[in-house]
Amino acid sequence: MTKTALVFMTATLTLSTTVPSLAQESRALRKPFYETETEHCTLKASNERSGGSLRLDIGRKDPDHACAFTEAETVALFTRILDAHQQNNSGGSYTSLMLGSLSHYSWMQRYLMETARRDENWSQKIGRPIAGHENTYVNSILNRPEMIEVFNKAGAKHGYRFSGASCEKVFISDNGLPYDAFCWIEMTPGEPDQ
Repeated sequence: MTKTALVFMTATLTLSTTVPSLAQESRALRKPFYETETEHCTLKASNERSGGSLRLDIGRKDPDHACAFTEAETVALFTRILDAHQQNNSGGSYTSLMLGSLSHYSWMQRYLMETARRDENWSQKIGRPIAGHENTYVNSILNRPEMIEVFNKAGAKHGYRFSGASCEKVFISDNGLPYDAFCWIEMTPGEPDQ
């Protein structure tokens, strides 16, 4: 066996034993404080111990059924998550809430697609904004006050104000419209509404 082959085998063995432990360590840092299920979905909310983030993981129980929430369902869900967080948390404040895929929020997806369809700054023909990057475009649409206010309905009770969405990895449909992205929303702690 050559020295190169031995180094490669050692590196491969080390990587194969290290990667699972890194994934396990990452999951260990996210301790769920809220878990629930719907007919087709599992939902887990956790906090990142090392950073100022709350995270919502949405999983499908059945690959034939989507996990997509309406605007009202989203407000109710985030209200329950923030209620559970307040009951189960010993302190600390957070600066962001990881939403995950827009595909889980049908109202946001619909708003994004319809806005882009009518917007002169978006070209369906080329499937991108006339100028700039699609991530920047999607952020500008989802940061409109009417979108952020939906999250503020859930946060007000606990003193959180949501200030802006940040998205990346935008997906473009076959008909040239942005329809999905990986998003989180910035939040600022404050005084609860009375």
